[in-house]
Amino acid sequence: MSDSGATLEWFAPRENTIELSEGGNITLNEQRFFTHFPDHHTVQIVPIQQYDQYQETLDQQDYFHERKNGIWGVSILSGIAAVLMLGMAYMPVRG
Repeated sequence: MSDSGATLEWFAPRENTIELSEGGNITLNEQRFFTHFPDHHTVQIVPIQQYDQYQETLDQQDYFHERKNGIWGVSILSGIAAVLMLGMAYMPVRG
């Protein structure tokens, strides 16, 4: 301590509120992380170095869902076409 000032240190616990969002970036203790919510009750805080792996996994999941929805679309259209053709086959012939 001197005549011009003093050093003050505080060791008490402190509360810090941070907004979290899916895939959002956050900074804790000057380190960068991103957040992931695997379900409605859990949050994972992952180092930013693993973001590329996380994004690749999301891309693979999007590709899978796109293909699955495509197969459902083709199956539904094929079923409608089959019912329509079967119905037309039993229509009476005018002659």
